[in-house]
Amino acid sequence: MRRDCKPAKGLSKSYCQGACAIPLSAQTIGNVLFSKEIDPDMTLFTSPEYNQRMTIKELRGKAVLFSKWLLQNDIKKGDVVMVTGVANLYYLPVLLGAVSVGCICQTVTTSHFRQNLIQQINPSVIVMGHQIEKEAYAYAEKLKNNQVSDKPSNLKLIDIWGNYNEGQEYLSDDSSITDDQYDSAVRLVSPEDPAIILRTTGSTGSSKAVLLSHKTLVNLGTLCVDRSMACDEEHQKDIVAVPNPVTDDVQAPLITVQILVNWKSKCCVFCPTWLDYGCEDIERFALFLQDEKITSYRGYTYEIVKLVNSEFINLYDISKLTLVNMVAQAVSKSMREKIFQYFPKSMVIYGASECLVGTATSSSLSSQEQLMNSIGYPFPHTEIKIVGDGGELLPIRTPGEICIKGFGVFSGYLYNESETCPVDNNGWLHTGDIGEMDDTGHIVFIGRKGDHMTFKHGGDKIYPKHITDVASSHPNIFESAVVGLQSDENGDDIFLFCVLKDESKDSPNSLKNFMVQNAPHEIVIPDYIVPLKCLPRIGARNKVDSRALVAIATEVRQAAQAS
Repeated sequence: MRRDCKPAKGLSKSYCQGACAIPLSAQTIGNVLFSKEIDPDMTLFTSPEYNQRMTIKELRGKAVLFSKWLLQNDIKKGDVVMVTGVANLYYLPVLLGAVSVGCICQTVTTSHFRQNLIQQINPSVIVMGHQIEKEAYAYAEKLKNNQVSDKPSNLKLIDIWGNYNEGQEYLSDDSSITDDQYDSAVRLVSPEDPAIILRTTGSTGSSKAVLLSHKTLVNLGTLCVDRSMACDEEHQKDIVAVPNPVTDDVQAPLITVQILVNWKSKCCVFCPTWLDYGCEDIERFALFLQDEKITSYRGYTYEIVKLVNSEFINLYDISKLTLVNMVAQAVSKSMREKIFQYFPKSMVIYGASECLVGTATSSSLSSQEQLMNSIGYPFPHTEIKIVGDGGELLPIRTPGEICIKGFGVFSGYLYNESETCPVDNNGWLHTGDIGEMDDTGHIVFIGRKGDHMTFKHGGDKIYPKHITDVASSHPNIFESAVVGLQSDENGDDIFLFCVLKDESKDSPNSLKNFMVQNAPHEIVIPDYIVPLKCLPRIGARNKVDSRALVAIATEVRQAAQAS
């Protein structure tokens, strides 16, 4: 039975529900890990960088030992286990061992493991691998030896690994915790309990700790997989490359659960630690995809854009790779066309830290126009609506706020920051994003609700996408972003920031002429065009930092006014 839903037909109002015959799963992650259906001798996870392979039997054994180590040290359900710098497959028993007994696991990238984060999260356990910066390592040593005055109040246990195969105390099977005590702890965990913490990027405000439940992660693996199948052959496994947990805090825990749920059809390869957002060695990336015979790449769009724009896309045999996810980064229509040309089963996915499951395109059910222009239609058991400023449901093809309801909506913030919670009393997550829905439930993303600008000749609203769509058609513009600065006299001054492929070829004046000649309306023509070497980014997901752009725009306008 198909574990997906089809697009709607003939909608008149901007509301769509992902109808699916498969019911929601009531399993915990621990239930999935120890399911009797999984072949214990199956190898589902590999790490080429560390020459590691791990069978389900080995993974289960190590996860139990880690769970017992936690219980032996009086770590209880609801305590936070923070893991950082663990680059190899030993990350898996830490994650799964923690959540199996009800702890909440937070994966922290090495670049974001800092003293202030530890203070904010106040974890009970820190597990630190060898891939960690010296300053963070020194601070953790001081914490372990009680040499700091501001030690977090909940912190009970720190395990620091000297290198990737040393210091793992939990691997010794000498726990005083009996199997009955362990089983009792596992039975106390429910699907509604939080399993992991994700940090929001802070690109729209202060960073928060988002709680995602066992129910969310298990059903993400159960119900959101058919739309992302890279292999058609009945007995061919989908080989999924997942970003290394030292470079990305999101995909590793999500894909781990997805692989376990879909153990018959998928297996996972940990990407090497050198492959991150700033990956410059694209030839090495292409070689990795070729050597590991990757069929699905679950990283982000940054490295894929670099790959398809490079000579190496045709120098190496990466023909088995048919699916990449376009998430966390808006790409132009021309770039989408290029990505789909090389990877025809790719998906454009929309969600947020507070709701990982929103919409996605389907290579088989979305039209060509929808693949190129939309962010897809709802996942199973997920409702999407577009509302106006007063909360009213809007007709189709009318811009409004995107709202999501379903199993993917988060459980809350770690410290119950209810005053900032974007979920209303009826369970609808108000994303703060603007979009419009067509009659099949597909949504076109327009921009952030707070990012609209008022055009100076009559108060028309204009969103960054309207401008960047024109800019992206320029052959020398690699990427672009737009912000507005309020002006009492003129409405908003509109700034287009762009990264050029060749800085010697174009000036702000030539770019302005291009915008004038190609803009469908005068409101799409920016007041200022500012070339940058790169766009400023923020957070673990490397989103464009709008506040930094506003600061640059302020300086540019002040300089222009002074001259």
